[in-house]
Amino acid sequence: MSIVVASIAHLSKCRDEQEFLFDLDAVFLLQSVTRNLSSNMVLVKMTAVDEGSELAKEYIEEHRKLMSHGSIVILFGYLLAEIGEYDKCQQYFDCLLKNPNREDLSFIYYYLGVVKYYQGNYESALNYYQDSYNRLIKAVPSREGASSFVLNDIGSIYKIRGQYDTALDYFLRALKISETYSNYYIMANILGNIGNIYRIKGDYDSALSYQIQCLHIREHNLPSVHKEIAKALTNIAVIYSDKDELNKSLEYHQRSLKMNEQCLPAEHENIASSLNHVANALNNQGKFDDALNYYMRALNIRKKTFPNGHPNIAANLSSIGQTYYFKKEYDCAFQYLKESLDMREALLPNVNDTNLIDIFKYLGLILIKLHRCCDALIYYQRALKISETIYPDGHSTITDCLTNIGIAYCDMNDYSHALKYFENALENETRDTTKSNLIQLARIYDNMGICQCRQGDETTGLKHRMKAVRIIDQVHPRMQYADWIDTIGNIFFDKDLFDAALECYLISLSMKAECLPSDHTNIAESFMRIGDVFAEKNKITSNEEYCAKALDYYKKALIIYQNCEHSNVAYVLNSIGSIYENLDEYPLALQYYREGCTMYQKYYPSEETIGQINENNISRVQGLMT
Repeated sequence: MSIVVASIAHLSKCRDEQEFLFDLDAVFLLQSVTRNLSSNMVLVKMTAVDEGSELAKEYIEEHRKLMSHGSIVILFGYLLAEIGEYDKCQQYFDCLLKNPNREDLSFIYYYLGVVKYYQGNYESALNYYQDSYNRLIKAVPSREGASSFVLNDIGSIYKIRGQYDTALDYFLRALKISETYSNYYIMANILGNIGNIYRIKGDYDSALSYQIQCLHIREHNLPSVHKEIAKALTNIAVIYSDKDELNKSLEYHQRSLKMNEQCLPAEHENIASSLNHVANALNNQGKFDDALNYYMRALNIRKKTFPNGHPNIAANLSSIGQTYYFKKEYDCAFQYLKESLDMREALLPNVNDTNLIDIFKYLGLILIKLHRCCDALIYYQRALKISETIYPDGHSTITDCLTNIGIAYCDMNDYSHALKYFENALENETRDTTKSNLIQLARIYDNMGICQCRQGDETTGLKHRMKAVRIIDQVHPRMQYADWIDTIGNIFFDKDLFDAALECYLISLSMKAECLPSDHTNIAESFMRIGDVFAEKNKITSNEEYCAKALDYYKKALIIYQNCEHSNVAYVLNSIGSIYENLDEYPLALQYYREGCTMYQKYYPSEETIGQINENNISRVQGLMT
């Protein structure tokens, strides 16, 4: 391979050094690195190679086309922003603004706005964008084509503020201009932003349509590995997550992360964002520890990039807090969420958006768990106020807030207010026919049922709770949904409503089977509970079929528990012994009772009552055998 090289020793400040300048697309293969200890010098041997030169050329040409209306001077500043060097980018354009030397002021103002946007200073960004837009439109002749960039970025700020209709208006104006001038880059960007607005509004089909258009344009016009393609993959993944298609969501997020890691510096904000999205997908699958690992990696990158704080750091802290809430580590969850709220109030005191709603929501949920209902109610009401400001009637976030307020009143024993909010939530959720948020409906019916049961109307209350279970059965499986159904199933079991309990446990088992490996202890727990139901049904109506089913499920649970040496093995052995005793198969009953007794002594050595029950079981069967 041949490369362009020139000596620049005569330009160096260090006259005794031999310096050379290589062509921008020169690529080298590293052969060896050795250190000479006596001279304290490092010798690096490299060979010029072809690999990579085409990629470098492709990258340069792409950005030259992108900046066809700007100079190389502007392009350099743009590239500083592209690689995440926001402070350097700001210094660069500040210097240009003081001494433009015939450079385009509209572009200088625009990129100062870009820097402020990435730094989280949205008010300053908006001012710079507006200055840039005014200069472009007032130019003679008008430079309408370039204004699509600015309109798109103004729309992005309104989106962050939660002013979605205003944002959509700017995006549509920008799209119309970009279509007129056939600018593929900005057209794809705008289509993606429009898709994001429709996703927030709950119109997932429209959202997916716009995002797929965006992806196709980028794949057709950009290098095969590019951060903008990665961004499109992320946007599609988020839609699949909202549609509860979790495996598809995780697949797209992982593709996006891999692509960003291939084409960006290791501490770029886009990589942090991809890590965060993968964590969200893992969270939705109930893999909380894995999710925390990704969240922490993203947080570390962002803290290095933005040492003085940033809205994205606040969002990251909120996500970590939410994950600790799912893990039931409420003190830790509260700490992260409060830190997130404090940072937001310092950086964005007048901005109301979805992230702020989430912070208020989860602070309220934690306080409910800590039995501080009055404090929780304050946060819930703040979340509702913001939701009603930025969302249309029928939006699921408003439903969520109304339901949370109802739960707080229910826990305060104010059942009339609670039911009023549950009814308002149900009315709001059924108001929007463009989508069906089944989990929201299930949550309303379940909490309405809890409230009615506490009022003494168990018939209606339990009916509503079972309705919730049947609604949950229609959604894509998640572990938290299975746990939710188990909780309701346990209520039915404790009230001797075994058919209802069995229905719950079977639905839960089906969900767990799709979310977990087949030998997971949570699956064993479902087998055990179903075995308990058939054992209890057999006590009411002696039926060999019930005994056979109970044995089948207990033995499935036993295999899993024995393999992982779980303490529940003692209970299952004893339960199997009881079934064999009912079937008059006393030798087998005695065998399982004895094994169960050994396990109880191993796992519960201090439980004298349990030990006495086991001894009684063994003695009774021995008596029956004589």
